[in-house]
Amino acid sequence: MVYDDNTIVIHTRVPRHLAEELKVLVSQGYYSNISDALRHALRKLIDEHSAPKTRVEKPKLELKFHEL
Repeated sequence: MVYDDNTIVIHTRVPRHLAEELKVLVSQGYYSNISDALRHALRKLIDEHSAPKTRVEKPKLELKFHEL
């Protein structure tokens, strides 16, 4: 596995039922793996609790369609 200076490993314990629910979400295709699901959950948690001025907004993608 390749790691860079922008990532860290966080070891944590979670209740068994939460781990099983994560596995279900992965098996249903919502996430590619448990780490992906946890990263998504962390982003949502941080977004919900961050002050608007401290959030780093991602640029919005604008799609324009032209008729042929």
